[in-house]
Amino acid sequence: MSDIPKRRGRPPMVSQPVAEQVSDAAPSSRRRRKAITGLNLKLAATERLGYFRRWFVDKPGRIAEAHELAYEHVSEQGLKSDGPDSRVRRLTGTDGFGAPQYSYLMETPLAEYQAGIDDKEANHTAFEQAILRGTDPEGNLSDAYGRGKIEGKFQPG
Repeated sequence: MSDIPKRRGRPPMVSQPVAEQVSDAAPSSRRRRKAITGLNLKLAATERLGYFRRWFVDKPGRIAEAHELAYEHVSEQGLKSDGPDSRVRRLTGTDGFGAPQYSYLMETPLAEYQAGIDDKEANHTAFEQAILRGTDPEGNLSDAYGRGKIEGKFQPG
């Protein structure tokens, strides 16, 4: 009988130099696939100088609202589109009934976009000033919750 006890478990790894580990076999003829890492953006589109672009979901009234804000449909050649017409659109999900929901790429001149931002800021500023004064934007709210006195109104009993 042998005096050496049997070892249990995985045998020890034998390290080999890196040069020996690289095989000299011909590269495989398998097609290289795209990585599925989530880094490809579904709604990526090129920018246009002098215009602001954004995607609008095709919900009832949303596209008409965008037209009122001076947005126009983008129909640039070379951009990926899911639609049969010249407008750039992409499938972005489903609606509540399971029908496909599309988003359209629209653009507006930077001057119009900046005018809209300035208008929104003016609205916000007026509202913030009213809050600081302790009133609503119309100037009301004199005896709102927390501002009145309770002297003489409450009789413990």
